[in-house]
Amino acid sequence: MPLQTIRSAVARDAAAHLAMTLTLARCRAAEDAFVAPSSRAIRLRGQWLAATSQGLSEWLLEGGMAGEEASNLRAAHVKTAALGRRFLVSTGDVSEES
Repeated sequence: MPLQTIRSAVARDAAAHLAMTLTLARCRAAEDAFVAPSSRAIRLRGQWLAATSQGLSEWLLEGGMAGEEASNLRAAHVKTAALGRRFLVSTGDVSEES
């Protein structure tokens, strides 16, 4: 077997080994990060959960889907007699879609 062929085979083997080693290192690092989240991540998750729970509680106390916000949304729809379809009333906001 020519020396060039042997060197090519060794180089391919080394490249494959390096790629496998790097992939395993990434997977292990991701697994460690998933299993043991940082204290900052735990604190932020707790803050998000508290804020979300508080918002949900307030929304439910205001009546949920039957509350004032929901009735305002229903009032923003107009039923056209000719077409029998519902369209949002334009508020003139520039962010409205056409």
